Amino acid sequence: QREISDTNVSLAVNPASVSRLLHYILSTMSGRFFGIFCFILLFAFVSSVPMLRLAVVLTRHGDRTPLKVFPNTIAKWPEGLGVLTKVGAKQHRELGAKYRQRYVYDNSLVSDTFKDPEIFVRSTGKQRTLTSAYSFMSGFYPPTNESDTGLQYGMQPIPIYSEALESDKLIYAYKSCSLIDRLREKEQEKEHWLERTKAGHEHLAELSRILGKKIHVRHCSTILNNINAERIHGRPSIPELVNNAELMDFVRENAEFSLKQKYATRKMGKLGVGHLMQFLHEKMDTKMKKEGQTPNFILLSGHDGTILTLFAAMGITNHELPEYAASVAFELYEDQEAQNDSARSFVRAFYNFKPLALPGCGEKCSLPQFKELADDSTEFDINHCERAWDEPNYRDEL
Repeated sequence: QREISDTNVSLAVNPASVSRLLHYILSTMSGRFFGIFCFILLFAFVSSVPMLRLAVVLTRHGDRTPLKVFPNTIAKWPEGLGVLTKVGAKQHRELGAKYRQRYVYDNSLVSDTFKDPEIFVRSTGKQRTLTSAYSFMSGFYPPTNESDTGLQYGMQPIPIYSEALESDKLIYAYKSCSLIDRLREKEQEKEHWLERTKAGHEHLAELSRILGKKIHVRHCSTILNNINAERIHGRPSIPELVNNAELMDFVRENAEFSLKQKYATRKMGKLGVGHLMQFLHEKMDTKMKKEGQTPNFILLSGHDGTILTLFAAMGITNHELPEYAASVAFELYEDQEAQNDSARSFVRAFYNFKPLALPGCGEKCSLPQFKELADDSTEFDINHCERAWDEPNYRDEL
């Protein structure tokens, strides 16, 4: 048997049986009924397949230069720290092309050239996310005829919106909530952190000497990121560090640990995810109610922290760490054959194009179920981040 799949809706088809059936039907059918038969067959098939109505894709920016360097770092980064590289731009252009295949060709969600009402692109105000969004859209909507756009090489002008970093509660909320840092400090006082620090004290002392700064376990992710950037872009690394296999194993192990612990609790996730889950549900609800002009495709260009807080807020823990150009897609479908209204619209999620099970409903969430998840993943107290650390009632809630 051969499986024909469209947006994870599958039909088992035996080619030989279908061929014999069609041959029999067509051989007994007069020519004037042939067109009617084909139309009915096509209509019956299309009407039975749920239709994709909205897609929201959240991405991490592409490869970048280091965010910070240590006092004894040898490598120089004249292009600036924390900026997108050519490698990162290529990653996002290729990512955009993959989503073009999915949403332009496979599902006909949007047109094959840019039309403003169909698309909305939002980025944080960082250079690496803004340029990642531009690169993504250059793959999603590649150059066309110059006469069509008025721009050299036929580039399609696509607006990308952003907000001041300190007020961005959609995809950068985790950076404007100082309470998360305090919660992280409290997590690092727990036994599993203290034991790891104690067990690795000799390696940490060696790293501190080599790098010229006191190193804690939490710094290992930055150390590893910098070494990887130096390797990818042909910049010199500190030989005493990269040639020490035992020390590098320690750095790799603790880099993964510290990143997984960065937003270790659901409380931290809910504080850091901001309005994102509510934004997702509101756009889906508006699309199904046909209220206003909701785009068919929304791109959100963010950071690893955006994805990590999203997962933490939803209670998803068994996930891979988001690499450069990682993506999470939320897709809203309408099933016109559904038996009741609650099942008429449903949501599927994907992480790097693989199905992502959502808490409470698995790989297929009805829209009411997704609303419950969104509400359960959001901190609605707008003053939560500003509450005093030593406030008795708040301290008891932690």
